[in-house]
Amino acid sequence: MVLSLKIDKKEVFRYLGYGANMPDDNIDKIIGECVDLLKNNAREDYVYEIFDMSLEENVIIDGGLTLLGSDIAKHLANCERVAILGATLGREVDVLLRRYSKTEASRAIVLHACATALIEDVCDNAEEEIKKKASENGYYITTRYSPGYGDLPLEHQAQIINILKSDKKIGLTVTENSLLVPSKSVTAIIGFTKQEAECKKGCKFCSNYSTCKFKKE
Repeated sequence: MVLSLKIDKKEVFRYLGYGANMPDDNIDKIIGECVDLLKNNAREDYVYEIFDMSLEENVIIDGGLTLLGSDIAKHLANCERVAILGATLGREVDVLLRRYSKTEASRAIVLHACATALIEDVCDNAEEEIKKKASENGYYITTRYSPGYGDLPLEHQAQIINILKSDKKIGLTVTENSLLVPSKSVTAIIGFTKQEAECKKGCKFCSNYSTCKFKKE
């Protein structure tokens, strides 16, 4: 699936650590150039599957996945189904990042921020599609929750890749160290619940809010 590219500059500024401040004209110019690079090289793909789930000692997903950790159990409390999502910008973006990290480190940093903002937009688009399907069946959805958040083990990445068959569908794989390849990729779990009050949005509801340097104030 190829989507129209959209990069929120405010998100790029946040990932670069500017907070409420504005970068100078030179940085703004480099951001524009990095956006153009991504327009010509990024492949905005995602895949997801929806499964029934139950909550026992851990979260049990019918596709053959058991999610460990108390944080994901709390996140999916009162949920009946989950969507498992994988998204990527493709390998060409990794080629760009490697090239600029060797030849122009400052531009590589900006390119990283732009690509991070873009993969989040891809996930947002996927989430909107999932939200529509959930709503059609009388559900609300939770926010996305990814391996590595809270106490949800990063090692679940390999199981998610396997359950989605994302290596064959969109070229999204995982290393022995549980790192996604291509690097600008995301996996996430989204719960389906009948209880609207469970669907808290925004950084302040995240268990990592107090320590995250990229949080939205």
